[in-house]
Amino acid sequence: SSDLIPDYELEWLRQDLRDIDHDTPLIIGQHIPVWQRHTTVLDSSYANLRYEQFNSSVDLAEIVRDFKTVHLISGHTHYNYHVHPAEYPNIHENNIAAICAIWWYSGYKTGWHNCRDGVPGGYEMFHINGKDISYKYHSIEHNGNAQFHVLDINTVKKYYQDNMAGFLTKYPAFTDFGTWDDNQLLINVFSYDRDWQFEIVENGELLTPQRLYIEDPYHMLTYDIPWHNGGSTLGGDSRATKNTHMFKVQCNTSTAPVTVRITDSFGTTYEQLVLR
Repeated sequence: SSDLIPDYELEWLRQDLRDIDHDTPLIIGQHIPVWQRHTTVLDSSYANLRYEQFNSSVDLAEIVRDFKTVHLISGHTHYNYHVHPAEYPNIHENNIAAICAIWWYSGYKTGWHNCRDGVPGGYEMFHINGKDISYKYHSIEHNGNAQFHVLDINTVKKYYQDNMAGFLTKYPAFTDFGTWDDNQLLINVFSYDRDWQFEIVENGELLTPQRLYIEDPYHMLTYDIPWHNGGSTLGGDSRATKNTHMFKVQCNTSTAPVTVRITDSFGTTYEQLVLR
């Protein structure tokens, strides 16, 4: 199976690491994710490289289990997520979205280049200083610095109520944002991990974000709907996918500016003033 790591590769890795000090950070790259995130329990995961009685995810994890820091870098999915396997606390997998987004289709179709989770097409930049490892998602849409975008659900709702009946009839599994409450913001934090921090303020009041497992309507508006309106059927590998880095915020008004500050794993804060 293509989802398994061959025994000879695992044995090569075992021998290659035999004399390496366990305090040495390891970075291991592969195409298909070793661990996949669960859809029903946020931040939980399962072994992805399994076939019948074989489990290459566990085989690999057992080889590196005595190393203090292990970073797995993978792709394949065309969306972003982080995994910290509960059984192997030394392992952290970065599954990274694609610079081609969804094979360039959304950019070709609408000029807005984004992946299945609404994240702009891009790549991850790693910085290594001795044993210290940091990383940051760089998108080609926002000069590499933006780490989130914000949608005003009042605007999204109006579009859905006026335009989406036919689309949602054909694709009923997608979220109907037209049914949501008024005066909410939806924030997509491109490379969110569990230690990121939020400060969201409206009229001096701190608002609490609610994390959801949901699609980003941005991708639906820039790819799924134009593709459908052009008479094409949505492919499973390109359509919007539910993801684990979406946050809903209930505001008190429909017009007051909202300041969004989000701090990443390494203490860098990104700020946006949302004018509504």
